[in-house]
Amino acid sequence: MSTIYATRLGFCFQDKYTCLLFLDELRKGELRELYTDFPVAGQLSLDILLKTGPSGTIAKERSYEVKTGQKFKNDAPTHKQSEVRDVVKSFHKFSTASANFEGIITFTNGSGRALLQYTGPASILRESRRLDESAKAAATSLISLLRMTELRTQRATLDFFRKVRFDELRYANNETWSTVDEHISAHITAIAQSLSADARAYELPNEYLISKLYYIAQKYTGTGENVAEHLTKEVQDFMVLRKMLANYPSPPEPPARLRQQTLDQVRMDMISNFRVEDLLPVTDNEVSVSDEATGGEVSV
Repeated sequence: MSTIYATRLGFCFQDKYTCLLFLDELRKGELRELYTDFPVAGQLSLDILLKTGPSGTIAKERSYEVKTGQKFKNDAPTHKQSEVRDVVKSFHKFSTASANFEGIITFTNGSGRALLQYTGPASILRESRRLDESAKAAATSLISLLRMTELRTQRATLDFFRKVRFDELRYANNETWSTVDEHISAHITAIAQSLSADARAYELPNEYLISKLYYIAQKYTGTGENVAEHLTKEVQDFMVLRKMLANYPSPPEPPARLRQQTLDQVRMDMISNFRVEDLLPVTDNEVSVSDEATGGEVSV
């Protein structure tokens, strides 16, 4: 795999994984905020920051670092630099201001053996409830690997890695272009069915919405804006179009009136099913006289 191809694959997969997480959390009904390449401090950032939880409660914060590739860059024993250390530094910096922080280092199958030296000790610490001999050995191993001033003691390392885990994804490197798309499409189909917007899928296929979601994820990368609001609106608008196509009356109503009626219904159903009232934009229910024009005449 060429370096250019691998880099493009990495960025593309991050966008896809962002959309997959968004749709998964949307269906659970507890999505609140979502950020991509969220700035932390200096040159540090988080690939994905996700905030979830019922409205009115303190949000749970999950940070994701997304890794692909045949090997994990710069983490061979002979290198002084460490990509894992950079990730852990970002997580540690963010966790100091977040009481409900959880860090997840996700990686596709085939990311290389360099990660294995971290995943074993980290798993032991995540499951440990006290600093026993097994936990001490795991903490000592990570202290030696990471060489971070913030994690110099066994206790500090244990406390930190109880909130951070490595998560090997079910996607191999050569599957990330297709399998993730299929899982995203399955989420969209399920959402459409729950909103009674699964008709006319041939005329307006899931791929249309998928391309819009990818574009939105890319557009707001690194801006610090809550991309969940923009993605939720795209889902709403897509479902409105689907239902308009399926329910277009004969003789036709004025398009603006039909769209408003459909929008109101989809909005109500999305709030009921997914609790997204804080993510959807406020709508204007007034239809102007010009919007009522049909056949060269104005209905008043």
